[in-house]
Amino acid sequence: MKQLRPLLLVLLSVTIAFTVIPLSTSEGESKSEIKVFGGKLWTFEGIKSDSYEIVVKQISEEGKVLIEVYEEGSLIRAKTIAPEEKLLVYDVFDNLIFDIRVLEVNKDAGWVELEVYAGVFQVYKGALGEGESDLTEEIAGKKYKVSVKRIGYDPRNPELSEVLLYVGDEEFILQSGESEQKGLFLVEVISVFLENQKEPKATIRIYSPQIREIKKTTLSPDLKFELDLSRNKVTPEDKIIAEITLRNEGRDKARDIELEISHPRNVLLKGEAEQEMGNLMPGAEKKIEVTLLPKAIGIGDFKVKVKYYDGKGLLRTLERSEKIIVVREAKLKVESSVDRQIVQRGSEFTLTV
Repeated sequence: MKQLRPLLLVLLSVTIAFTVIPLSTSEGESKSEIKVFGGKLWTFEGIKSDSYEIVVKQISEEGKVLIEVYEEGSLIRAKTIAPEEKLLVYDVFDNLIFDIRVLEVNKDAGWVELEVYAGVFQVYKGALGEGESDLTEEIAGKKYKVSVKRIGYDPRNPELSEVLLYVGDEEFILQSGESEQKGLFLVEVISVFLENQKEPKATIRIYSPQIREIKKTTLSPDLKFELDLSRNKVTPEDKIIAEITLRNEGRDKARDIELEISHPRNVLLKGEAEQEMGNLMPGAEKKIEVTLLPKAIGIGDFKVKVKYYDGKGLLRTLERSEKIIVVREAKLKVESSVDRQIVQRGSEFTLTV
């Protein structure tokens, strides 16, 4: 059997940080070969790794989902699929890198639930007839027997031919072009054909192990909020300009945005403490400036709270604060005198400061 290069994938978690994923499920044994980097790695756009990105691009009126897959920023696969359908993505070495399935779609709320299988490496590819068998590559130190028990060949529609086969103890009944995942194996019947116009054979491809993740992506607003003060250490004669920036990095508009401003007692606010900002569309940005007038020495917090609603009517809140320090103005008085008004060349005089 032809040796194929293993494909190592990085599959990221929603918000949980991992270091490794075990390739073997045997009790007390693990073979950690796939590095998974931690942090908040799942966004509304997709599942991101150092090489691949799965993007939920659009939900149609019929509830179908347009999914795009990128490798190093370049589009390699795009397909619109309905719930219960799937999208298979291969690399240039014919390894399966993603098996993406749409589990559920809520068009009105704007979210999609995906089931993603990441193929780690291909362990078998070959053509077998009825009663024939072969062995997979090693999986965690063990080879598994692949055997074909029956091929129901349809001469009129070969793609409807049905194959009964076993991988280890797992049974699979698949038509040409179908795939199924059980245990450690994802088995695909690529095609069914007649060898020498006599004997039906099935071309079979097997991947293992599988990493399975269910991801829920919401086409929702993602409001970013920045607060900057022109200065935060001032005297009572100064003024402060506070710049508030709102930016929607999400896929839906942020609705009914409101600002609530609170300030220290020793600082006056020019303008309203509560302001309505309306809606903010995806990719849009709003900036406002407010003026603060320090009146007495002291230290306090200048706070801004942002409230808005997402597409599902849920209230979201963001808050930022900056400390303001008002100090007494420093004054220096200088007085001077001299003991003579007229000074001759070569004479001495006294200057007092």
